[in-house]
Amino acid sequence: MSTAPIRRRDLLRYCAVGLGAALLPLGLQRIVGVSDRQVAGLVVRQAGGGDFASRSPAVKHFDVAYQVKDLKPEVMPRSSYDATTDYYDVSMHEATADILPNLKTPIWGYNGKFPGQTIEAYKDRKAVVTFRNNLPAGFDGLTIHHHGGIQRPEFDGYPLDLTYDSRSYPTLIQPGHSWTYEYPNPNSACTNWYHDHAYGKTSQHVYRGLAGFFLIRDDMEHQFNLPKDEYELPLLFQDRRFDSTGALVFNDNEHSGVVGDVQLVNGKPWPRLQVAARKYRFRLLNGSNWRRYFFTLSNGRPIIQIGTESGFLRAPLNLPMIQLYQGERADVVVDFGGLAVGTKVILQNRSDEAIGTPMGEVMLFEVTSTVTDDSRVPVILDNTWTDLSTPQAVASATVRRIFEFDDSNGFWVINGRTFNKDRFDANPRYGTTEIWEFGGGSGWYHPIHLHLIDFQVLSRDGNPVRPWERGRKDTVALAEGDTASVIINFDPKKFFFTGPYLMHCHNIDHEDHDMMTQYNMLAV
Repeated sequence: MSTAPIRRRDLLRYCAVGLGAALLPLGLQRIVGVSDRQVAGLVVRQAGGGDFASRSPAVKHFDVAYQVKDLKPEVMPRSSYDATTDYYDVSMHEATADILPNLKTPIWGYNGKFPGQTIEAYKDRKAVVTFRNNLPAGFDGLTIHHHGGIQRPEFDGYPLDLTYDSRSYPTLIQPGHSWTYEYPNPNSACTNWYHDHAYGKTSQHVYRGLAGFFLIRDDMEHQFNLPKDEYELPLLFQDRRFDSTGALVFNDNEHSGVVGDVQLVNGKPWPRLQVAARKYRFRLLNGSNWRRYFFTLSNGRPIIQIGTESGFLRAPLNLPMIQLYQGERADVVVDFGGLAVGTKVILQNRSDEAIGTPMGEVMLFEVTSTVTDDSRVPVILDNTWTDLSTPQAVASATVRRIFEFDDSNGFWVINGRTFNKDRFDANPRYGTTEIWEFGGGSGWYHPIHLHLIDFQVLSRDGNPVRPWERGRKDTVALAEGDTASVIINFDPKKFFFTGPYLMHCHNIDHEDHDMMTQYNMLAV
């Protein structure tokens, strides 16, 4: 196995050492010289066209049939619990996964699983998770972000060791060490996920397998008669590329991102899911490094969207297509009712990608039985949350901020600047409402994710917001050259915590190449 090439980003860093670190993003000098080693199980190739010239071993689409219980990620077992808290102990280590036929793929996994086990939490019930880095000595430090979670900065997956509030937190977990995270889970029922967030290595670590679902449930959800148990399934969509031995192939291409030619759903290539002729609830998550998905059903039936990243919509939407950029989630119901046994429906991706291997087929649903279906989708879902898109709410915004996402001199930048751990680009205060305007001036698409808080999208290019973006979100997609305005209510009764939190592009290859900043959340 050959030595990994030096990335342009690291080359700039090495040059900076000889120039008095003048070329470095300020505040990052202490990690200069950390090179991208060849690490067991990952084939790292030179950025550029070579990645697209290689192809993974052939996999027949929809060849392997799964029942829901076989495709559903395992639920993470608790190590203990008490009246208020669930405790978990998670090992992050090397393992192998059965992904391609007759081949073993080396991965990094939470408890050795690909994808990671699902953490199931309940609103306002704390989850305390000890993550242990059991990679061999000399391997990468790791940090974990509960994406969509509301937690203190030291438990939020800061990409470097964190210093704030006159204290230091070793949030970057080195091999042989651990860090215990506390998640209070004040969220409404929602589809979250957890993944690695190490500075400059997030894309590699997630690509290796360090990602899993984090579902939060609440009383309102239990009052609904939505499909559940064997009729509810979280679906994690990722694309990957493999060599002839089954090893993952990673290409660190700053502009295109990492593009795979094998479509995975919960770690399985192009699965065929056996379903009954009834309604199913699917929790959709785009966990790909670069690829976006525009989902449609081949039989033309609508997809019923019931929730966005931060919880239920006010009312369900019957949509011909679900657009899902990296990091975005959609809570949906698909109705196979009335379809004859033997009917096959393909979940298609209609996104028109400019580079890489097209991924028009994602998975197949095969109707294999008929059953009684007593589930239903409520006409009204959650109308308890405050609508920030009203004229009164918009008028209450006291600050308007502008952030432009672009590329410059080999880095992805926000307002012309790379990430700086010692700089805050916003200092919002609890008890206020602000409007943040995002622009995608680079001509590439950027899904923008804010840690800690959620928001509502007000407009796109000055036009009314799209129906599926009217809910509460933590990630907003900027298509090529797009602009979007979002409104944020910094409600101290909802988000609680002060200190540094991140904002970044969730094309995580762009994030690794410094399209990230931070804001300082201030008390009332």
